[in-house]
Amino acid sequence: MLKKRITGFFIYLTIFLVLIGLVVYPSQWVDAGRRGVELCLRVIVPSLFPFFVISSLSQSMGATDKLGKPLSFVLYPLFGVRGGAAAAMVLGLFGGYPVGAKCVGELYSAGGISKSSAEKMLAYVNNSGPSFILGVVGAGLFQSGRAGAILLLVHILSAGAVSLIFRTSGKSAPGSFKKVSAKPFSKAFTLAVTDSFSSVINLCGFVIFFSVLTSLISCSAVVSELISKNSFLSPVFMGFFELTGGITAITPSPYAFPIAALLLGWGGLSVHFQTMSVLHGTGLSLKYYFIGKAMQGALSFFFAMFFHIQMPSSAPAFAQNSPSPLVISSVFAAVAAFFLLKVCLSPKKAG
Repeated sequence: MLKKRITGFFIYLTIFLVLIGLVVYPSQWVDAGRRGVELCLRVIVPSLFPFFVISSLSQSMGATDKLGKPLSFVLYPLFGVRGGAAAAMVLGLFGGYPVGAKCVGELYSAGGISKSSAEKMLAYVNNSGPSFILGVVGAGLFQSGRAGAILLLVHILSAGAVSLIFRTSGKSAPGSFKKVSAKPFSKAFTLAVTDSFSSVINLCGFVIFFSVLTSLISCSAVVSELISKNSFLSPVFMGFFELTGGITAITPSPYAFPIAALLLGWGGLSVHFQTMSVLHGTGLSLKYYFIGKAMQGALSFFFAMFFHIQMPSSAPAFAQNSPSPLVISSVFAAVAAFFLLKVCLSPKKAG
Protein backbone atom coordinates (compact mmCIF):
# COMPACT_ATOMS: atom_id res chain seq x y z
CA MET A 1 0.00 0.00 0.00
CA LEU A 2 2.81 2.41 0.91
CA LYS A 3 4.64 1.59 -2.33
CA LYS A 4 1.52 2.39 -4.36
CA ARG A 5 1.07 5.69 -2.55
CA ILE A 6 4.68 6.71 -3.15
CA THR A 7 4.44 5.70 -6.82
CA GLY A 8 1.18 7.60 -7.21
CA PHE A 9 2.67 10.68 -5.54
CA PHE A 10 5.58 10.82 -7.99
CA ILE A 11 3.27 10.24 -10.96
CA TYR A 12 1.00 13.13 -9.96
CA LEU A 13 4.03 15.30 -9.16
CA THR A 14 5.48 14.63 -12.61
CA ILE A 15 2.17 15.47 -14.28
CA PHE A 16 1.95 18.71 -12.26
CA LEU A 17 5.51 19.73 -13.17
CA VAL A 18 4.90 18.98 -16.85
CA LEU A 19 1.76 21.14 -16.79
CA ILE A 20 3.74 23.99 -15.25
CA GLY A 21 6.40 23.58 -17.93
CA LEU A 22 3.78 23.74 -20.69
CA VAL A 23 2.53 27.05 -19.27
CA VAL A 24 5.94 28.60 -18.56
CA TYR A 25 7.71 27.51 -21.79
CA PRO A 26 5.02 27.54 -24.52
CA SER A 27 7.32 28.33 -27.45
CA GLN A 28 9.87 25.65 -26.47
CA TRP A 29 7.38 22.78 -26.25
CA VAL A 30 5.57 23.86 -29.41
CA ASP A 31 8.89 23.80 -31.31
CA ALA A 32 9.75 20.45 -29.75
CA GLY A 33 6.37 19.03 -30.72
CA ARG A 34 6.86 20.27 -34.28
CA ARG A 35 10.27 18.58 -34.43
CA GLY A 36 8.70 15.38 -33.14
CA VAL A 37 6.02 15.48 -35.86
CA GLU A 38 8.67 16.12 -38.53
CA LEU A 39 10.73 13.21 -37.21
CA CYS A 40 7.69 10.94 -37.46
CA LEU A 41 6.80 12.01 -41.00
CA ARG A 42 10.36 12.01 -42.35
CA VAL A 43 11.85 8.99 -40.57
CA ILE A 44 9.56 6.95 -38.29
CA VAL A 45 6.62 6.28 -40.62
CA PRO A 46 8.53 5.61 -43.89
CA SER A 47 11.30 3.56 -42.27
CA LEU A 48 9.36 1.47 -39.73
CA PHE A 49 6.03 0.89 -41.49
CA PRO A 50 7.44 -1.41 -44.24
CA PHE A 51 9.27 -3.51 -41.66
CA PHE A 52 6.16 -3.79 -39.49
CA VAL A 53 4.19 -5.09 -42.49
CA ILE A 54 6.99 -7.50 -43.47
CA SER A 55 7.32 -8.78 -39.92
CA SER A 56 3.57 -9.36 -39.55
CA LEU A 57 3.35 -11.04 -42.96
CA SER A 58 6.30 -13.30 -42.26
CA GLN A 59 4.70 -14.46 -39.00
CA SER A 60 1.19 -14.91 -40.40
CA MET A 61 2.28 -16.79 -43.54
CA GLY A 62 4.78 -19.03 -41.75
CA ALA A 63 7.84 -17.45 -43.39
CA THR A 64 9.71 -17.26 -40.10
CA ASP A 65 9.62 -21.05 -39.82
CA LYS A 66 11.15 -21.45 -43.30
CA LEU A 67 13.55 -18.53 -42.94
CA GLY A 68 14.60 -19.62 -39.46
CA LYS A 69 15.99 -22.97 -40.59
CA PRO A 70 18.82 -21.68 -42.82
CA LEU A 71 19.53 -18.79 -40.46
CA SER A 72 19.87 -21.19 -37.54
CA PHE A 73 23.02 -22.73 -39.02
CA VAL A 74 24.76 -19.34 -38.72
CA LEU A 75 23.08 -17.63 -35.75
CA TYR A 76 22.75 -20.54 -33.33
CA PRO A 77 26.52 -21.20 -32.99
CA LEU A 78 27.15 -17.45 -32.67
CA PHE A 79 24.23 -16.14 -30.62
CA GLY A 80 22.30 -19.21 -29.48
CA VAL A 81 19.12 -18.42 -31.46
CA ARG A 82 17.38 -20.72 -33.92
CA GLY A 83 14.16 -21.11 -35.82
CA GLY A 84 11.67 -18.26 -35.54
CA ALA A 85 13.95 -16.59 -32.99
CA ALA A 86 16.72 -16.33 -35.60
CA ALA A 87 14.37 -14.71 -38.11
CA ALA A 88 13.11 -12.27 -35.44
CA MET A 89 16.69 -11.28 -34.56
CA VAL A 90 17.56 -10.56 -38.20
CA LEU A 91 14.40 -8.51 -38.76
CA GLY A 92 15.09 -6.67 -35.49
CA LEU A 93 18.59 -5.73 -36.63
CA PHE A 94 17.41 -4.58 -40.07
CA GLY A 95 14.20 -2.84 -38.99
CA GLY A 96 15.39 -1.00 -35.89
CA TYR A 97 13.47 -0.17 -32.72
CA PRO A 98 10.94 -1.68 -31.97
CA VAL A 99 10.62 -4.16 -34.88
CA GLY A 100 12.45 -6.91 -32.97
CA ALA A 101 10.06 -6.68 -30.04
CA LYS A 102 7.06 -6.74 -32.40
CA CYS A 103 8.40 -9.90 -34.06
CA VAL A 104 8.79 -11.61 -30.69
CA GLY A 105 5.33 -10.53 -29.56
CA GLU A 106 3.73 -11.85 -32.75
CA LEU A 107 5.69 -15.09 -32.57
CA TYR A 108 4.59 -15.64 -28.97
CA SER A 109 0.96 -14.67 -29.66
CA ALA A 110 0.85 -17.15 -32.55
CA GLY A 111 2.02 -19.91 -30.20
CA GLY A 112 5.40 -20.28 -31.88
CA ILE A 113 7.50 -19.74 -28.76
CA SER A 114 7.11 -20.15 -25.00
CA LYS A 115 6.54 -17.20 -22.69
CA SER A 116 9.84 -17.75 -20.91
CA SER A 117 11.79 -17.84 -24.18
CA ALA A 118 9.99 -14.78 -25.53
CA GLU A 119 10.79 -12.72 -22.43
CA LYS A 120 14.47 -13.68 -22.61
CA MET A 121 14.59 -12.87 -26.34
CA LEU A 122 13.36 -9.35 -25.62
CA ALA A 123 16.64 -8.73 -23.80
CA TYR A 124 18.63 -8.73 -27.05
CA VAL A 125 16.38 -8.88 -30.12
CA ASN A 126 15.19 -5.24 -30.06
CA ASN A 127 17.91 -3.13 -31.68
CA SER A 128 18.65 0.09 -33.54
CA GLY A 129 18.55 -0.31 -37.31
CA PRO A 130 21.27 0.24 -39.93
CA SER A 131 19.40 3.24 -41.38
CA PHE A 132 19.82 5.23 -38.18
CA ILE A 133 23.32 4.01 -37.29
CA LEU A 134 24.86 4.35 -40.76
CA GLY A 135 22.93 7.33 -42.09
CA VAL A 136 22.18 9.56 -39.13
CA VAL A 137 24.92 8.75 -36.60
CA GLY A 138 27.77 7.62 -38.84
CA ALA A 139 27.51 9.81 -41.94
CA GLY A 140 25.60 12.63 -40.25
CA LEU A 141 27.12 13.06 -36.80
CA PHE A 142 30.66 11.72 -37.38
CA GLN A 143 30.68 12.37 -41.15
CA SER A 144 32.34 9.01 -41.62
CA GLY A 145 31.07 5.83 -43.21
CA ARG A 146 33.74 3.94 -41.28
CA ALA A 147 32.41 5.29 -37.98
CA GLY A 148 28.89 4.17 -38.89
CA ALA A 149 30.08 0.69 -39.89
CA ILE A 150 32.03 0.27 -36.65
CA LEU A 151 29.06 1.48 -34.60
CA LEU A 152 26.85 -1.07 -36.36
CA LEU A 153 29.40 -3.80 -35.67
CA VAL A 154 29.62 -2.76 -32.00
CA HIS A 155 25.82 -2.75 -31.78
CA ILE A 156 25.56 -6.28 -33.20
CA LEU A 157 28.38 -7.59 -31.01
CA SER A 158 26.83 -6.17 -27.85
CA ALA A 159 23.42 -7.65 -28.74
CA GLY A 160 25.14 -10.97 -29.40
CA ALA A 161 26.95 -10.81 -26.06
CA VAL A 162 23.66 -10.21 -24.24
CA SER A 163 22.09 -13.15 -26.11
CA LEU A 164 24.90 -15.41 -24.92
CA ILE A 165 24.33 -14.29 -21.33
CA PHE A 166 20.63 -15.20 -21.51
CA ARG A 167 21.28 -18.28 -23.64
CA THR A 168 22.15 -20.55 -20.73
CA SER A 169 19.72 -19.10 -18.17
CA GLY A 170 16.63 -21.19 -17.53
CA LYS A 171 15.47 -24.53 -18.94
CA SER A 172 13.78 -23.09 -22.03
CA ALA A 173 16.25 -22.17 -24.74
CA PRO A 174 15.67 -18.75 -26.30
CA GLY A 175 15.49 -20.30 -29.75
CA SER A 176 13.02 -23.10 -29.05
CA PHE A 177 9.83 -22.76 -31.08
CA LYS A 178 6.79 -24.53 -32.46
CA LYS A 179 5.55 -24.38 -36.04
CA VAL A 180 2.98 -21.62 -36.58
CA SER A 181 -0.06 -22.31 -38.76
CA ALA A 182 -0.02 -20.09 -41.87
CA LYS A 183 -2.89 -17.76 -42.88
CA PRO A 184 -4.01 -17.07 -46.49
CA PHE A 185 -2.15 -14.19 -48.14
CA SER A 186 -5.25 -11.98 -48.57
CA LYS A 187 -6.13 -12.18 -44.88
CA ALA A 188 -2.53 -11.94 -43.69
CA PHE A 189 -1.76 -8.90 -45.88
CA THR A 190 -4.88 -7.00 -44.81
CA LEU A 191 -4.21 -7.60 -41.12
CA ALA A 192 -0.51 -6.76 -41.56
CA VAL A 193 -1.21 -3.36 -43.14
CA THR A 194 -3.97 -2.27 -40.75
CA ASP A 195 -2.23 -3.49 -37.59
CA SER A 196 1.14 -2.08 -38.66
CA PHE A 197 -0.29 1.36 -39.45
CA SER A 198 -2.00 1.45 -36.05
CA SER A 199 1.27 0.47 -34.36
CA VAL A 200 3.24 3.18 -36.18
CA ILE A 201 0.71 5.85 -35.19
CA ASN A 202 1.05 4.76 -31.55
CA LEU A 203 4.84 4.98 -31.81
CA CYS A 204 4.63 8.49 -33.23
CA GLY A 205 2.62 9.55 -30.20
CA PHE A 206 5.45 8.46 -27.90
CA VAL A 207 8.09 10.16 -30.08
CA ILE A 208 6.23 13.48 -30.04
CA PHE A 209 5.52 13.33 -26.30
CA PHE A 210 9.11 12.52 -25.34
CA SER A 211 10.37 15.22 -27.69
CA VAL A 212 8.28 17.73 -25.73
CA LEU A 213 9.23 16.19 -22.36
CA THR A 214 12.99 16.32 -22.98
CA SER A 215 12.63 19.90 -24.21
CA LEU A 216 10.86 20.91 -21.00
CA ILE A 217 13.43 19.12 -18.84
CA SER A 218 16.30 20.86 -20.62
CA CYS A 219 14.59 24.23 -20.01
CA SER A 220 14.87 23.71 -16.25
CA ALA A 221 17.45 26.11 -14.82
CA VAL A 222 19.17 23.46 -12.71
CA VAL A 223 19.28 20.85 -15.46
CA SER A 224 20.28 23.37 -18.12
CA GLU A 225 23.17 24.63 -16.01
CA LEU A 226 24.24 21.09 -15.17
CA ILE A 227 24.26 19.61 -18.65
CA SER A 228 25.36 22.66 -20.63
CA LYS A 229 28.85 22.57 -19.12
CA ASN A 230 29.41 18.81 -19.41
CA SER A 231 29.99 17.25 -22.84
CA PHE A 232 29.55 13.77 -21.34
CA LEU A 233 26.52 14.30 -19.11
CA SER A 234 24.39 16.29 -21.57
CA PRO A 235 23.93 13.62 -24.29
CA VAL A 236 23.69 10.81 -21.72
CA PHE A 237 20.98 12.68 -19.81
CA MET A 238 19.01 13.52 -22.95
CA GLY A 239 19.56 10.06 -24.46
CA PHE A 240 18.28 8.37 -21.32
CA PHE A 241 14.85 9.75 -22.24
CA GLU A 242 14.98 9.91 -26.05
CA LEU A 243 17.58 8.45 -28.42
CA THR A 244 17.54 11.06 -31.18
CA GLY A 245 17.70 13.94 -28.69
CA GLY A 246 20.71 12.36 -27.01
CA ILE A 247 22.50 11.76 -30.30
CA THR A 248 21.99 15.36 -31.42
CA ALA A 249 23.36 16.58 -28.06
CA ILE A 250 26.73 14.85 -28.60
CA THR A 251 29.59 17.33 -29.01
CA PRO A 252 33.23 16.73 -29.99
CA SER A 253 35.09 15.07 -27.11
CA PRO A 254 37.27 12.01 -26.50
CA TYR A 255 34.12 10.14 -25.40
CA ALA A 256 31.84 11.14 -28.29
CA PHE A 257 32.10 7.77 -30.07
CA PRO A 258 31.57 5.57 -26.97
CA ILE A 259 28.66 7.79 -25.89
CA ALA A 260 27.00 7.28 -29.27
CA ALA A 261 27.44 3.51 -28.90
CA LEU A 262 26.05 3.66 -25.35
CA LEU A 263 22.92 5.55 -26.43
CA LEU A 264 22.29 3.24 -29.40
CA GLY A 265 22.51 0.21 -27.13
CA TRP A 266 20.24 1.68 -24.44
CA GLY A 267 17.63 3.08 -26.83
CA GLY A 268 15.97 5.57 -24.47
CA LEU A 269 12.73 5.58 -22.48
CA SER A 270 10.82 6.70 -25.56
CA VAL A 271 11.84 3.50 -27.36
CA HIS A 272 11.01 1.42 -24.29
CA PHE A 273 7.50 2.85 -24.14
CA GLN A 274 7.18 2.14 -27.86
CA THR A 275 8.18 -1.44 -27.07
CA MET A 276 5.51 -1.61 -24.39
CA SER A 277 3.01 -0.37 -26.96
CA VAL A 278 3.73 -3.10 -29.54
CA LEU A 279 3.73 -5.76 -26.79
CA HIS A 280 0.45 -4.56 -25.25
CA GLY A 281 -1.92 -7.44 -24.66
CA THR A 282 0.72 -10.18 -24.95
CA GLY A 283 1.25 -10.51 -21.18
CA LEU A 284 5.03 -10.61 -21.60
CA SER A 285 7.14 -9.25 -18.75
CA LEU A 286 9.77 -6.62 -19.58
CA LYS A 287 12.08 -7.51 -16.68
CA TYR A 288 14.69 -9.17 -18.90
CA TYR A 289 14.18 -6.48 -21.54
CA PHE A 290 15.27 -3.59 -19.30
CA ILE A 291 18.17 -5.61 -17.88
CA GLY A 292 19.26 -6.54 -21.40
CA LYS A 293 19.11 -2.96 -22.72
CA ALA A 294 21.12 -1.65 -19.78
CA MET A 295 23.72 -4.39 -20.34
CA GLN A 296 23.83 -3.72 -24.09
CA GLY A 297 24.40 -0.02 -23.51
CA ALA A 298 27.25 -0.70 -21.07
CA LEU A 299 28.84 -3.33 -23.36
CA SER A 300 28.54 -1.03 -26.37
CA PHE A 301 30.35 1.73 -24.50
CA PHE A 302 33.09 -0.73 -23.50
CA PHE A 303 33.54 -2.15 -27.03
CA ALA A 304 33.57 1.33 -28.59
CA MET A 305 36.43 2.40 -26.31
CA PHE A 306 38.76 0.18 -28.37
CA PHE A 307 38.16 2.30 -31.49
CA HIS A 308 39.62 5.79 -31.65
CA ILE A 309 37.02 7.58 -33.78
CA GLN A 310 37.09 11.35 -33.59
CA MET A 311 34.07 13.58 -34.15
CA PRO A 312 34.76 16.52 -36.54
CA SER A 313 35.10 19.67 -34.44
CA SER A 314 34.15 22.12 -37.18
CA ALA A 315 31.36 20.15 -38.86
CA PRO A 316 27.72 20.57 -37.92
CA ALA A 317 26.08 17.60 -36.19
CA PHE A 318 23.83 16.13 -38.96
CA ALA A 319 25.34 17.39 -42.17
CA GLN A 320 23.05 18.17 -45.05
CA ASN A 321 24.78 15.71 -47.35
CA SER A 322 24.33 12.71 -45.06
CA PRO A 323 22.46 9.77 -46.62
CA SER A 324 18.71 9.87 -46.05
CA PRO A 325 17.51 7.29 -43.49
CA LEU A 326 14.49 6.78 -45.75
CA VAL A 327 16.69 5.75 -48.67
CA ILE A 328 18.74 3.31 -46.59
CA SER A 329 15.64 1.86 -44.90
CA SER A 330 13.92 1.43 -48.27
CA VAL A 331 16.86 -0.58 -49.59
CA PHE A 332 16.84 -2.90 -46.56
CA ALA A 333 13.04 -3.19 -46.73
CA ALA A 334 13.12 -4.07 -50.44
CA VAL A 335 15.78 -6.75 -49.96
CA ALA A 336 14.01 -8.25 -46.93
CA ALA A 337 10.61 -8.18 -48.66
CA PHE A 338 11.99 -9.88 -51.79
CA PHE A 339 13.68 -12.62 -49.77
CA LEU A 340 10.70 -13.26 -47.49
CA LEU A 341 8.18 -13.36 -50.35
CA LYS A 342 10.47 -15.68 -52.27
CA VAL A 343 10.54 -18.02 -49.27
CA CYS A 344 6.74 -17.78 -48.81
CA LEU A 345 5.91 -18.40 -52.46
CA SER A 346 8.44 -21.18 -53.09
CA PRO A 347 6.76 -24.54 -53.78
CA LYS A 348 6.79 -27.04 -50.97
CA LYS A 349 8.72 -30.26 -51.48
CA ALA A 350 6.65 -33.38 -51.58
CA GLY A 351 6.81 -35.68 -48.59
